Amino acid sequence: RFAEAAPLYIAVLADEPDQVEALSGAADALEALGRWQESLPSLQRLIRLRPNDAARLTQYGEMRGWQPGGRDEALAALRRAVELAPDNVHAMTALAVLLMSAPAERAEAASLFERALAASPRDMKILVPYAEMRSWSSGTRARARDLFGQALKIDPSNLRARVGLAELDTWSGRTGAALDGFAAVLAADPANVVALRGMAEVRAWSGEFLTARDLALRALKQDPANPYALLTLARADVGLGREDEALDALKKIPAGANYQDIDQIRGDALRGSGWWAEAGFSWRDDRLGLTVDRPAAAVSSPVGDRGRASVWFNPTFFRGPQGDFHANRLGVAFDARNDSWRVHAEADGERYGASVPTAADGAFEVGYRGRGPMTLAAGFRREAVEDTLVSTRGADIGGEFVGQVRSNLAYASVGYENIRRHIDAAARVGGGAYTGYGLDANDRWSVGGGVGITLNGSRPYVRIGYSVDYLSFRFDASAQPFAPGQRRIGGYFSPTKFLTNVATGRVAYRLEHDRGEWFAEGSAGTQNVETTYQRFGDVQFAGTFATGLVWHPGSTNEVRVEYRYLNVFNAFRRNTAAIAYRRYF
Repeated sequence: RFAEAAPLYIAVLADEPDQVEALSGAADALEALGRWQESLPSLQRLIRLRPNDAARLTQYGEMRGWQPGGRDEALAALRRAVELAPDNVHAMTALAVLLMSAPAERAEAASLFERALAASPRDMKILVPYAEMRSWSSGTRARARDLFGQALKIDPSNLRARVGLAELDTWSGRTGAALDGFAAVLAADPANVVALRGMAEVRAWSGEFLTARDLALRALKQDPANPYALLTLARADVGLGREDEALDALKKIPAGANYQDIDQIRGDALRGSGWWAEAGFSWRDDRLGLTVDRPAAAVSSPVGDRGRASVWFNPTFFRGPQGDFHANRLGVAFDARNDSWRVHAEADGERYGASVPTAADGAFEVGYRGRGPMTLAAGFRREAVEDTLVSTRGADIGGEFVGQVRSNLAYASVGYENIRRHIDAAARVGGGAYTGYGLDANDRWSVGGGVGITLNGSRPYVRIGYSVDYLSFRFDASAQPFAPGQRRIGGYFSPTKFLTNVATGRVAYRLEHDRGEWFAEGSAGTQNVETTYQRFGDVQFAGTFATGLVWHPGSTNEVRVEYRYLNVFNAFRRNTAAIAYRRYF
């Protein structure tokens, strides 16, 4: 009957502040009532009266360690308790639990846990926190799995052990097992903060940001200051384009906290919430076509709640076997989104010179992702076909202007990701026509798809896959115009049949503390091409390679470097390189 005992002990202490039995009784009663902070003064006075009482030192150190700023005093009390009672399992465990929060002190914590476990191998208060600590490092996760297994054999209903094992599965890349573990915990305890936050983290990693946000908010409803739930909420908000809300969540995390990816999430939120200016340069070498040098300048600004407007300018210099020429391109774009939909619209014009018509291009695209694993996208894009002088700028043939080809293509795609099995798949279909001055419209349609499997989720991200694509033009327009009135030869690659079967791979590594990300990707396989001069049955090699780096020398600076090689479409052997600097404001 602690509620009745506590005030009686306190009454005694009002008359006799150093009465040992009353101090002990008050401390124990208040702790049992959950009023442990009120018990600390009694414990402090009791320790002054009995400085060698290991049990009271342990009790005080354990509770003092729960208070902000109390860690040093708690460590001193617990170290003294272990010194006085080297075989006291409770004291060793309490000290180990306090030490495990500091990476530099985990070796000492592990030694204490092992000593305590040797003395009491079935003690859940030792097994579970020790397993949690071992799960935090990739090198000791096998030991963590063994410890969690021992704990669950002793008590299969222990939710802390079950949620700890689910977190271990998350960090070990066993996503399916992690989701099953979190779901089992939530079935028993729908308000379990760790399980809610853990499942939210897995969903956010897989791009299911809307579901992740709901789960993180449920966790924060139970524990509004939980830093891990706040971090997961911020990750989901960044993925949904809610950068300002992500920054608000991050501000609630204690200053100096060093949680995984916090710098990257904060950097992404800051960069997405403001306006930026960029300057860059790209270069393309095409052994069979045009060499392109393209400086670039762009500015972009937020518009409204979750919109963005951008303007860019590209002076472009073309060099080819039929002569050199240049063009100036000016464009605008607008992006808007809500939690499920994304819309992108752009319009631009390109001027090649006074004697050549100005070209107008543009695009409109939409994308959808709800709470499930499916993604949908569709759109239309009109853009330049920069294969030759005729297809790009156009040419005067016998007094008739011919060329300046534009692709006018619509597409639709569907994607699916099974995060339990680390498998993704996509299918796409497209169609439209290539058009140009003095040329017949050349219909084109395409269909393709692919599957992939993620071998490692992060640091490094590793994915391998397979992709197949087929496209067909109504007629081959790749040869150059040779006479006035010829309306079916536009100088661009247009196979009447084209098929690729390739294996794909990608490796990406995100640098620590938001310093950037490096990637490398490629494909290799076969292509079958039917043109005026080639038979579809002749199998040839097809391959691509790309690598690049996004580097953040500071939170408001970004440098991007990229190289790409293309040996696909049979007509191209292209090398492309680009560099850009972006400043965020």
